[in-house]
Amino acid sequence: MKQLYVKKGLFENKEILVMNRNEDIEYNLILTPLASGAKVDIFNKQNQSVAVITASMVSSGISIDVTANGNAMAKIDFKKNRNMEYRDLVEMDDLTVINDWQSYKFELLRGYRKVAKVRPKWMEWGSTYELTIFEDEYTDAAIGMIVGMVLLDQLVDNPECLSVAVI
Repeated sequence: MKQLYVKKGLFENKEILVMNRNEDIEYNLILTPLASGAKVDIFNKQNQSVAVITASMVSSGISIDVTANGNAMAKIDFKKNRNMEYRDLVEMDDLTVINDWQSYKFELLRGYRKVAKVRPKWMEWGSTYELTIFEDEYTDAAIGMIVGMVLLDQLVDNPECLSVAVI
């Protein structure tokens, strides 16, 4: 079992960090602004790409695609019109998200086995989500999905933050 923490950016720098309990950076995130959105590459300590998140600004809102180790893991959409906001998560591959993913209180299942869970956690370094990995082979997918969700929240709060500082 492994525990990681995803720190949601605060204030103007909006950085996203993936660290262990000792606040050591476990994964490096590199943001590349694109013409119609942004791409976030996630690298492990061996500098290997483990996940890619692509955010696209579309006429009806924001679309996020999460890919881990070359496999499409999820598509997260945010749509807004005059009367309502709508968020949708479509899982791909063999993982299922259960419970309240919009509040960061969810589990990732493969079949009936829990492979990871996410919970909000208040830590001294700010708004943070605790990611507990039960099966190591799903670490990259779980990190990609939660970072995609955090990025979506930041883009919904401030669509112009595509110059977001991601470490």
